[in-house]
Amino acid sequence: SLFTAIISVINYLLIVHSFNSLCLQKYAKFTTSRLKLSLWSDIEVPKDYADVENSMVKSLQEALRREKPIAMTQNLFSIEILTPGLNPKLEQKASLSQELLFSVVISTFPTLTEIYSNIRLAFQSTGDAAGFQRHCSRIGFDIPESIIPTDVGLRRIDESIDCVVFVASKNNVGDPVLNEIRSICTTFPKLHCLFVNCDLTDRVLSGGMKGKAERDDFRALIKPVFYFRNIVTISRPSLVPLEVGAMMFSTKEGWRLFAVNEDDISGPGSLNRFMKQAVFWRSPTDPTAENPPRFLQVYGHPTQRPSKEDVASMDSAAALIIARAARTNGAAEQKNEGIDIWQLFLERLGFKNDIRNERTSGDVAIEEKIISAMESNDIIEEKKT
Repeated sequence: SLFTAIISVINYLLIVHSFNSLCLQKYAKFTTSRLKLSLWSDIEVPKDYADVENSMVKSLQEALRREKPIAMTQNLFSIEILTPGLNPKLEQKASLSQELLFSVVISTFPTLTEIYSNIRLAFQSTGDAAGFQRHCSRIGFDIPESIIPTDVGLRRIDESIDCVVFVASKNNVGDPVLNEIRSICTTFPKLHCLFVNCDLTDRVLSGGMKGKAERDDFRALIKPVFYFRNIVTISRPSLVPLEVGAMMFSTKEGWRLFAVNEDDISGPGSLNRFMKQAVFWRSPTDPTAENPPRFLQVYGHPTQRPSKEDVASMDSAAALIIARAARTNGAAEQKNEGIDIWQLFLERLGFKNDIRNERTSGDVAIEEKIISAMESNDIIEEKKT
């Protein structure tokens, strides 16, 4: 009957759709781990903590020294470095290090003192400010005369000050430091403010929807001059972090997202290169600053930060880029490699027939459809969901 025929057609379409989705998932995982193209190369990703710090200083210099410096177009900007030892979300595995934080702050002094004549270094408390002074004394560093460490407070600011550096300011329950910061910026609208590793997100909502909207508007005014974060996944059952990529912003390059070549990562030891002292178990094959892992850029935008979905789909994005390159750069060697890839790909899908000798025209057509499907926005969005 007509009804039975319609049901049969629908079932057929569902089977085809399911098979295409399976092909996409299997092929994405397969190509990421198997294809050895030059795309996995020494891209400009900081290889260790010292490299991150140098990249930050360079980006800050570019922001403040360019023809139309950032200080002329906005007065609220941020630096955020979230490597192990500086990332609160990794605190259980790598304790937060004041030494690393103070190193970040000190590295900004040469650039800031060149631009500004009177600077306040605003810590969360007077105790933190005193701790910074003791640290500088211990390492034999002389704080420039134009920089005065203090705590966050409107009473600490006057018209003679042209820059305030907020260090690790954080909203705590019962102590919303953002309110004091907003008061400072409102009272002195021409004041330039640099936020170093600050967390100004709301801990407890107050002031209703209007109050939240006002805080959101203020946070939106803070523009990055540098950002770096190691992206990790937590391995189970050991619960250790494994490096899977990096997110970065610089004045010159904008936002970028990098996927690490998973073949280069054997354990958590690769993250030791971002710390002053190694805390993760080492393996002889772990990447080091001298032999860093290979990366592939999977996202880039001048101003738009990668979303959580972009981060979650890094592996698939890398596989798609490699698939495109494999199809575009159809050199003879890659074509020969492609025959093996095709065979292994079908074996992964459960086909056991002997296809070693050649691919039929139908096989090639199916392969092209799979790669085209990977490039389809609809399929990609469906995979993200």
